[in-house]
Amino acid sequence: MNKLLQTALLVTLSALPVAAGPVHLFQGEGYTVRVAVQGDRSQYVSGVEFSGPKDAKPFFVDAAECTTVTFDPATRDLFILFVNPGAPRYPPTFTLVAHGDKATLTVHDRLFHLRATWSGP
Repeated sequence: MNKLLQTALLVTLSALPVAAGPVHLFQGEGYTVRVAVQGDRSQYVSGVEFSGPKDAKPFFVDAAECTTVTFDPATRDLFILFVNPGAPRYPPTFTLVAHGDKATLTVHDRLFHLRATWSGP
């Protein structure tokens, strides 16, 4: 990742409402999903920032508001499900599935292909 992108990512992450550890980034087709992680030996998803092509600002979903089905940074596997309870302060219902450097995002029954950038070793 180049220095400019790293700096921009760090500035953006400082605005996350959680104390962010590593952050994994998924981007493509106008969508950006950032997955904040906490924990030393046993890492866990602490929150998700979601923005789509028509969003004026990103939405934040706390870990308690979404379901992390799979998260293994060692194998770079991730499966997160979020169901919007009908509140406009949340993003639309989505699923994010990632393996390695590829990810798929499903929003409104449409499938989007994203590139995964994993933080850390």
